[in-house]
Amino acid sequence: YQRRVHGEVCGNFWRENTTAMNLAQELRARPNEVSEYMQAKRNSFRVNIRKREVEAIIGNKRFRNTNGHASNIPTFAELSANGGILPFIKERIVKLDACFTNRDATDMTKIVFQLRKLLSNGDNVAIKYAINEGLASLLVRFASSDFEEKIDLKHDALWCLTNLACGDAKDCEILIGCGIVPALIAFLDSGWQNLQELALWALGNLCGESADIRNYLIQEGVIASILAIDYTRLITNDGVLNNALFLMGNLIRVKPLPQPEAVEPLLPLLTRLFVQSTESDMLHQVIWMMYSVSSGRPDPETLLGHQGFFVKILELISHSQGRLRYPAVLILGNILSGSGPLVAEAATCDRLLNKIPALLEDSNGDIRREACWLVSNIFAGEVEEIEAVIKTSIVPKMMDMLSQDSYDIRKEILLALENFAQNGSYSQVLQATTDWAILEKVLDVISLEDDNLTLTALSIIELVLKQGDSRPPDRDLVENPFIKVLRLYNGAEQLEQLQFHPNEQVYTLVYRLINSHFEAVDRRIDEEEENLS
Repeated sequence: YQRRVHGEVCGNFWRENTTAMNLAQELRARPNEVSEYMQAKRNSFRVNIRKREVEAIIGNKRFRNTNGHASNIPTFAELSANGGILPFIKERIVKLDACFTNRDATDMTKIVFQLRKLLSNGDNVAIKYAINEGLASLLVRFASSDFEEKIDLKHDALWCLTNLACGDAKDCEILIGCGIVPALIAFLDSGWQNLQELALWALGNLCGESADIRNYLIQEGVIASILAIDYTRLITNDGVLNNALFLMGNLIRVKPLPQPEAVEPLLPLLTRLFVQSTESDMLHQVIWMMYSVSSGRPDPETLLGHQGFFVKILELISHSQGRLRYPAVLILGNILSGSGPLVAEAATCDRLLNKIPALLEDSNGDIRREACWLVSNIFAGEVEEIEAVIKTSIVPKMMDMLSQDSYDIRKEILLALENFAQNGSYSQVLQATTDWAILEKVLDVISLEDDNLTLTALSIIELVLKQGDSRPPDRDLVENPFIKVLRLYNGAEQLEQLQFHPNEQVYTLVYRLINSHFEAVDRRIDEEEENLS
């Protein structure tokens, strides 16, 4: 019953791993072992939620289209209709090699421009043929040549390499073998913005092919070169900035995901961009990268320690655009899955807690679900954090949602109540039972006859009853007060019926509940009646 991190590594431990759930039930009988075990599991397992929107935002490959046509150059359609694409490419490669030998920069520029136009049509056959004919090797030589006055030649050569990098894994291996990566990284350090823009784009295409290439780029020092680009220039040049974000997105998100420490140097830059961004589309890219970084379990205190970060998150969870509210809630939930003084301060922040009710009423069901998960992570904290939540209207709203919202949201609310019953104080649980009728709502869930919901509901009942057993001494309160509440709502009868449930886990949990609580109370009542008679 601990905090959970949204990520893309493992399955949902608590909801899908039956063996682990059985082990958790055993640990309930050994409370001194629960804390250490749960802490280990909190660090080892992630919630399996795959965000399709993320994949749509950060694409793995992008073609660069041509801008403008020369009248003396046949179009792609014309060459295709005449079956002349491949001969055209081969002829140009032969001429290009001769021009380089003769150091004829003028003819080289014309030929590279023709090839740039042809390769900008996104034809994979043309790309594969050009690579196999040795064009990549020539272009790398041109891009790295000493024709300093021919920036347009280097520009068009990089443009061609950018589109060649849209090929498949074998094509990318050939490009890497030609030395494209050191050449591209050198252009990142060149200071020429138009060349930096294309080099970032080409590296992003290579990185999007596979995790092996991504790891190779990191080993070659691409992150250091990204960070070395002048930041003031970065935020004023849309092309450089967008392609830097494209490359960083693929460095962070290509699966299997990199080790957090491998991309950690990018965190300060991403955080600065995140805090300073005002343009919606750019912020959309950055916020999803921040989500990926937060899913990799960096120290939440590190994120919260960046000036302006928490303020920006609070701004975005109430943003008018749902595409920004949603990832902001995910990031905040991941942060609240951690621990430390800054996390505790964030969990009890009135500015945050006062925004959660609006999230629970959001028209987007995904946002409502993740808002419940966020509350669940707060409920997995200390009593002071829980107290800050129950002073708001959050719990009453969640109780209303439990009876009328979708299945996934009900599951999230039950998991939040499970954390609340486990970590809250007796007085807090008693208040929730009295003021918001959480036991009545939980019993209503059992009547839905869904095994997963029933198991979680029974776990909540068991935890609440344990709270009653461990209540402070009270001469006027002999019986567990929560047993009386369950009897009031016919909970005892429902539990008796569940003894015939076909699910073995349900039956086992119900048997333990009745044997540990209700039968003990019944025996005590019988003894009192016998003594009285």
